[in-house]
Amino acid sequence: MATETGPESESEHAERQVRSLYGLVERTMAALLAEHTTEYGHLRTLVPAVLHGARPDRHEFALPLLVHGAESGDPAGAVPVAALHALWWRAANVIDDLADGAAGEAVRRIDPGATMLAAFNWAYVVPVRVTERLPVPEWVRRALATEFLDACTAATEGQLADLFTAPAETSYAEILRIYRNKSSAPYAMASAMAARTAGAGDERTEQWRLFGRCLGLLGQFRNDQEDLQSGRMEDLANATPTFHLVSLLNAGPPGARRDRVLALLHRAREDRGARAELLERMLDADVVRSYLAQIDRIRRDADRALDALGGTAPFTAALRARAHAAATPCDLLAEAARPAPPPPVPERRPA
Repeated sequence: MATETGPESESEHAERQVRSLYGLVERTMAALLAEHTTEYGHLRTLVPAVLHGARPDRHEFALPLLVHGAESGDPAGAVPVAALHALWWRAANVIDDLADGAAGEAVRRIDPGATMLAAFNWAYVVPVRVTERLPVPEWVRRALATEFLDACTAATEGQLADLFTAPAETSYAEILRIYRNKSSAPYAMASAMAARTAGAGDERTEQWRLFGRCLGLLGQFRNDQEDLQSGRMEDLANATPTFHLVSLLNAGPPGARRDRVLALLHRAREDRGARAELLERMLDADVVRSYLAQIDRIRRDADRALDALGGTAPFTAALRARAHAAATPCDLLAEAARPAPPPPVPERRPA
């Protein structure tokens, strides 16, 4: 199909195919929740209201559909997995927003404790019921259930680490471990479950899990950047141990510069000026270039995983495009990383 700007690319074609399934995924989610809450009045009232106010994830529907399409040629077989993935992410975002004091208006109107209970229930109970009903062999159902439960545990560990880890005491390796748990584990889970459902064996499933892990890392880096780009700087206000902040703290030997950053971070929750100065320091060209080099290494890992997998071209192209989009620095960082223009050449005057 041609667009206003020219012929449709493979990636655009695949994205259009999976978008046509989004309505079915939403209806599947609604049917699952309706069935789940039929006999339970409080859940029947709370769950739809909380779900309606929950933040969606940018890959919640698309990732399982695209992986299933790349593996089998048909994305439709992953509709139940996409519903499961979306339910998990929306619950996780509700819980995360409550923890950060950033819940939406619909969620704030409901008691926070009740909201948390409802989100936990649908996140961990409904998806297990989905896996029990998938038309796959019993050993595949067991593998899917294990994949889901392992990812839930890893993501919970990552969120707890986010709350209890001090940026000043954190290494690059520890931050990446936190990111792999809180952000990568759910993407690795969705990719692996979609691949298993499409008939992939252990080796290919592991490659899909690796791709999902990379996409989750790239997505977390992108989320961190968008928080800075937006001007909200909530991560700085909450002293969240982001990779970018840790890069700043580890740029150069300990000394007055690091002490100043820690002093600013201590004031950042209440002091917008402190956040602004932290941001200015984070936009140091050397810090940004080192940070972006790490992101580019992960993007190359995602490319290598897709190269090894092959698969149905349009869907693989769309997955690659999503990884590359997540790896693209936001304008704020792209500008900071640009080399400084050369100084003007003095005009030579005739003798």
